[in-house]
Amino acid sequence: MKKIIFTKLFLFSFSLAQTCDGMFAIYDSCYDANNCDEAYDAVYNLSTSGGLSKSVSEKLAKICKSSCENKKSNVKKLSKEDFQSVFCPNVNKK
Repeated sequence: MKKIIFTKLFLFSFSLAQTCDGMFAIYDSCYDANNCDEAYDAVYNLSTSGGLSKSVSEKLAKICKSSCENKKSNVKKLSKEDFQSVFCPNVNKK
């Protein structure tokens, strides 16, 4: 599972990490993680090693951990549209 998270994050985080689509990709990938702490560490380490700032890396890692914990608490997974309306309200919709 950890390998899948790394692969998905590698594909999405560097090019899209600071966009709403990038944050949703991380949220979506981490929702199915089995170990929330490992998922947090994986996102944080990958983000910082990819050159993102510490604050951006922490934000992305927190999104990941929250997503994982939501699943464990039986919180319904957000759709992309719901995620955008909550976390990216100022993004223009096409």
